[in-house]
Amino acid sequence: TYSQYTTEKQTLKNFVQNHRNTLMNNAEVNVTGPAVSDVALQSAAGAWAKPVAGESPAVTASVSSASGIAGVYLYYAASLYGNFERTEMFDDGQHNDGASGDGVFGASIPGFDAGAYVRFYIEAVANNTAGTRSYMPVGAEHDVYLYSVTAAWAGTGTVVINEILASNSAAETDEADEHEDWIELYNNSNTSVDISGYYITDNADNLDKWDFPAGTVIPPFGYLILWADEDSSQGPLHCNFKLSAGGEFLALLDKNLNFLDTLTFSQQTTDMGYARVPNGTGPFIIQNRTFGANNSVTATGEPGSLASAVIRIAPNPASGQVTLQLDAAYPEGRIYISDVSGRTLYDLPAATSQRVEVGGLPPGIYFLKWGSATGKMVVTR
Repeated sequence: TYSQYTTEKQTLKNFVQNHRNTLMNNAEVNVTGPAVSDVALQSAAGAWAKPVAGESPAVTASVSSASGIAGVYLYYAASLYGNFERTEMFDDGQHNDGASGDGVFGASIPGFDAGAYVRFYIEAVANNTAGTRSYMPVGAEHDVYLYSVTAAWAGTGTVVINEILASNSAAETDEADEHEDWIELYNNSNTSVDISGYYITDNADNLDKWDFPAGTVIPPFGYLILWADEDSSQGPLHCNFKLSAGGEFLALLDKNLNFLDTLTFSQQTTDMGYARVPNGTGPFIIQNRTFGANNSVTATGEPGSLASAVIRIAPNPASGQVTLQLDAAYPEGRIYISDVSGRTLYDLPAATSQRVEVGGLPPGIYFLKWGSATGKMVVTR
């Protein structure tokens, strides 16, 4: 009857509450576990930034307990499911943990291949009879920290993303006579480059999204057109993704999933190209498309001493300061340093020789322009 149900429901609730009270008053259970806070992942790119392939990021956490600490452990797994590996964390000043004895414990996670997803969590064990344990996140092993491994830079500027058309309404057509988005690659060298097995992607978390078929070769100072139309049935150079006219990320990678070139672009203009100017080396600008041809359709020289200007960069690659030398005794104008997306990072007055700090820039390729002179600089760690 409903009356019996109501009575027994309360009996069941009382049973659960009494059982809980018994457990919480148990000498081993009724103990405050260690406090774990300020968990951080540190890679070469910064706090909680994705490590590159092969990089071993550091993990730190603040741990305290009234009864002392018997041990702190880092659990990690390079997959979205499966078992964890365990390594001990230390507060000895030798494991990226700051000063010895400051309550901050540190350890490192091994390096993994680009594209890997790595889960991790922390366990702290109190120095009491029960060995009381606390976890961070508290829901481990189901609630965990997660990061993905990005690609390292191997870009030399030999093969680059040279131009894109992300909104094709009445421009070039593919083999099926369809107006599709396209990507133009360019070989900056005087020798052929075989890019068989290389990758191109529009997803930073799926670096091997589309691979180049066997026999894909770009001739010296030559071009290669890829159709971004998600229709591989129309030919071998049709990618399994489309470009977004509203802007997105694009990357070219080698066989080992190292970045060769990347491009982050914003809103595009229908039937207009987004191209490197000067061709193959310069920053990107929106201009009349130059499908499979040189992007530098107009002269970029300036009058006077800048018309035949030369800019020299040393050292190159660089990880700290670089020296910029101009070939004019009395240089005029300004020097612009931009990233691969065309964003100006430095706007400097021209000088015969000056030093510029680039150590704070992310690793990658950067472009310099002084009048008609252009240069390419590689920043490393």
